[in-house]
Amino acid sequence: NIRYFFFIGGNDSMDTASKVNRLALQENYEMRVIGVPKTIDNDLPFTDHCPGYGSAAKYLAATVMETGIDLESLITSNRIVILEAMGRNAGWLTAAAALARREQDDAPHLIYLPEISFNENQFIEDVEKVYRELGYAYIVASEGLKDSRGRYIFTGKGQDSFGHARLGGLGDTLKGLIEQSMGVKVRSLNLGTAQRSAAHYVSRTDAGEAYLVGQQAVKLALNGRSGLMVTLVRDQADYNCRTGSVELSRVANVEKKLPPEWISSSGNDVTGEFIRYARPLIQGEVILPCKDGLPDYARLPELTGSRFRAGRKQAS
Repeated sequence: NIRYFFFIGGNDSMDTASKVNRLALQENYEMRVIGVPKTIDNDLPFTDHCPGYGSAAKYLAATVMETGIDLESLITSNRIVILEAMGRNAGWLTAAAALARREQDDAPHLIYLPEISFNENQFIEDVEKVYRELGYAYIVASEGLKDSRGRYIFTGKGQDSFGHARLGGLGDTLKGLIEQSMGVKVRSLNLGTAQRSAAHYVSRTDAGEAYLVGQQAVKLALNGRSGLMVTLVRDQADYNCRTGSVELSRVANVEKKLPPEWISSSGNDVTGEFIRYARPLIQGEVILPCKDGLPDYARLPELTGSRFRAGRKQAS
């Protein structure tokens, strides 16, 4: 007797929600289906940005800032650092690394996005140039980099649950290229799932907008609307967002990529337009409740495997 269906997520989730809505209509089953955007990839169309992105961008930029300072302070060890960021086909999260800069020579020095075809020779030239000027280099690259033929530079074995090639490991591939070509020590960093789970450094703006879209989703359903995804609409003056909506069928399996004009002409950085877009999304901090010096995250026993843990405890 399910009458309200809210699906929170990104592209694949909106596709699923659209299919559920279509099936309910075909079966003449009364159910309100609403998509609630949430993805650190920030690649859903028809919305200015996606809840989750601001916090992931804040975490990534802070990590680049901190590890960049570490590199600058200890260049007698690894002289080049490569950080691999999430982002299969859209470089929104990778681009957010640019928010870490306070001065011109601050990390990151080079940013490589999946929207631009990757060229090994040009990559080495870029790295050598920065290395000659500074004596070290910090590179941020998207896991989804592709060559001129559209092939991923690196893919792991198998596919994910949606049939996509598994990514992850690009940083080590680029590390090998640099060490072979330049003969210097390179450190490869892969933040992995920390990019989407690091709730200890959430953007207050992002948290507020996540609540806003969830609230609007419920309002739409209670007003009899269905087959929609909630969107965020940015005001043109001072930063502020209000909600809108779009048909799920228009969103499903459509990716919003970084606009070409927001990518530098050299193809290895972003422009000021991106910075102006992204900076407001990372503003403010959320004070988390803590226990014994660590965040006290909520747990729902029936959803988090507590039964398994309880059974294991009894068995021991």
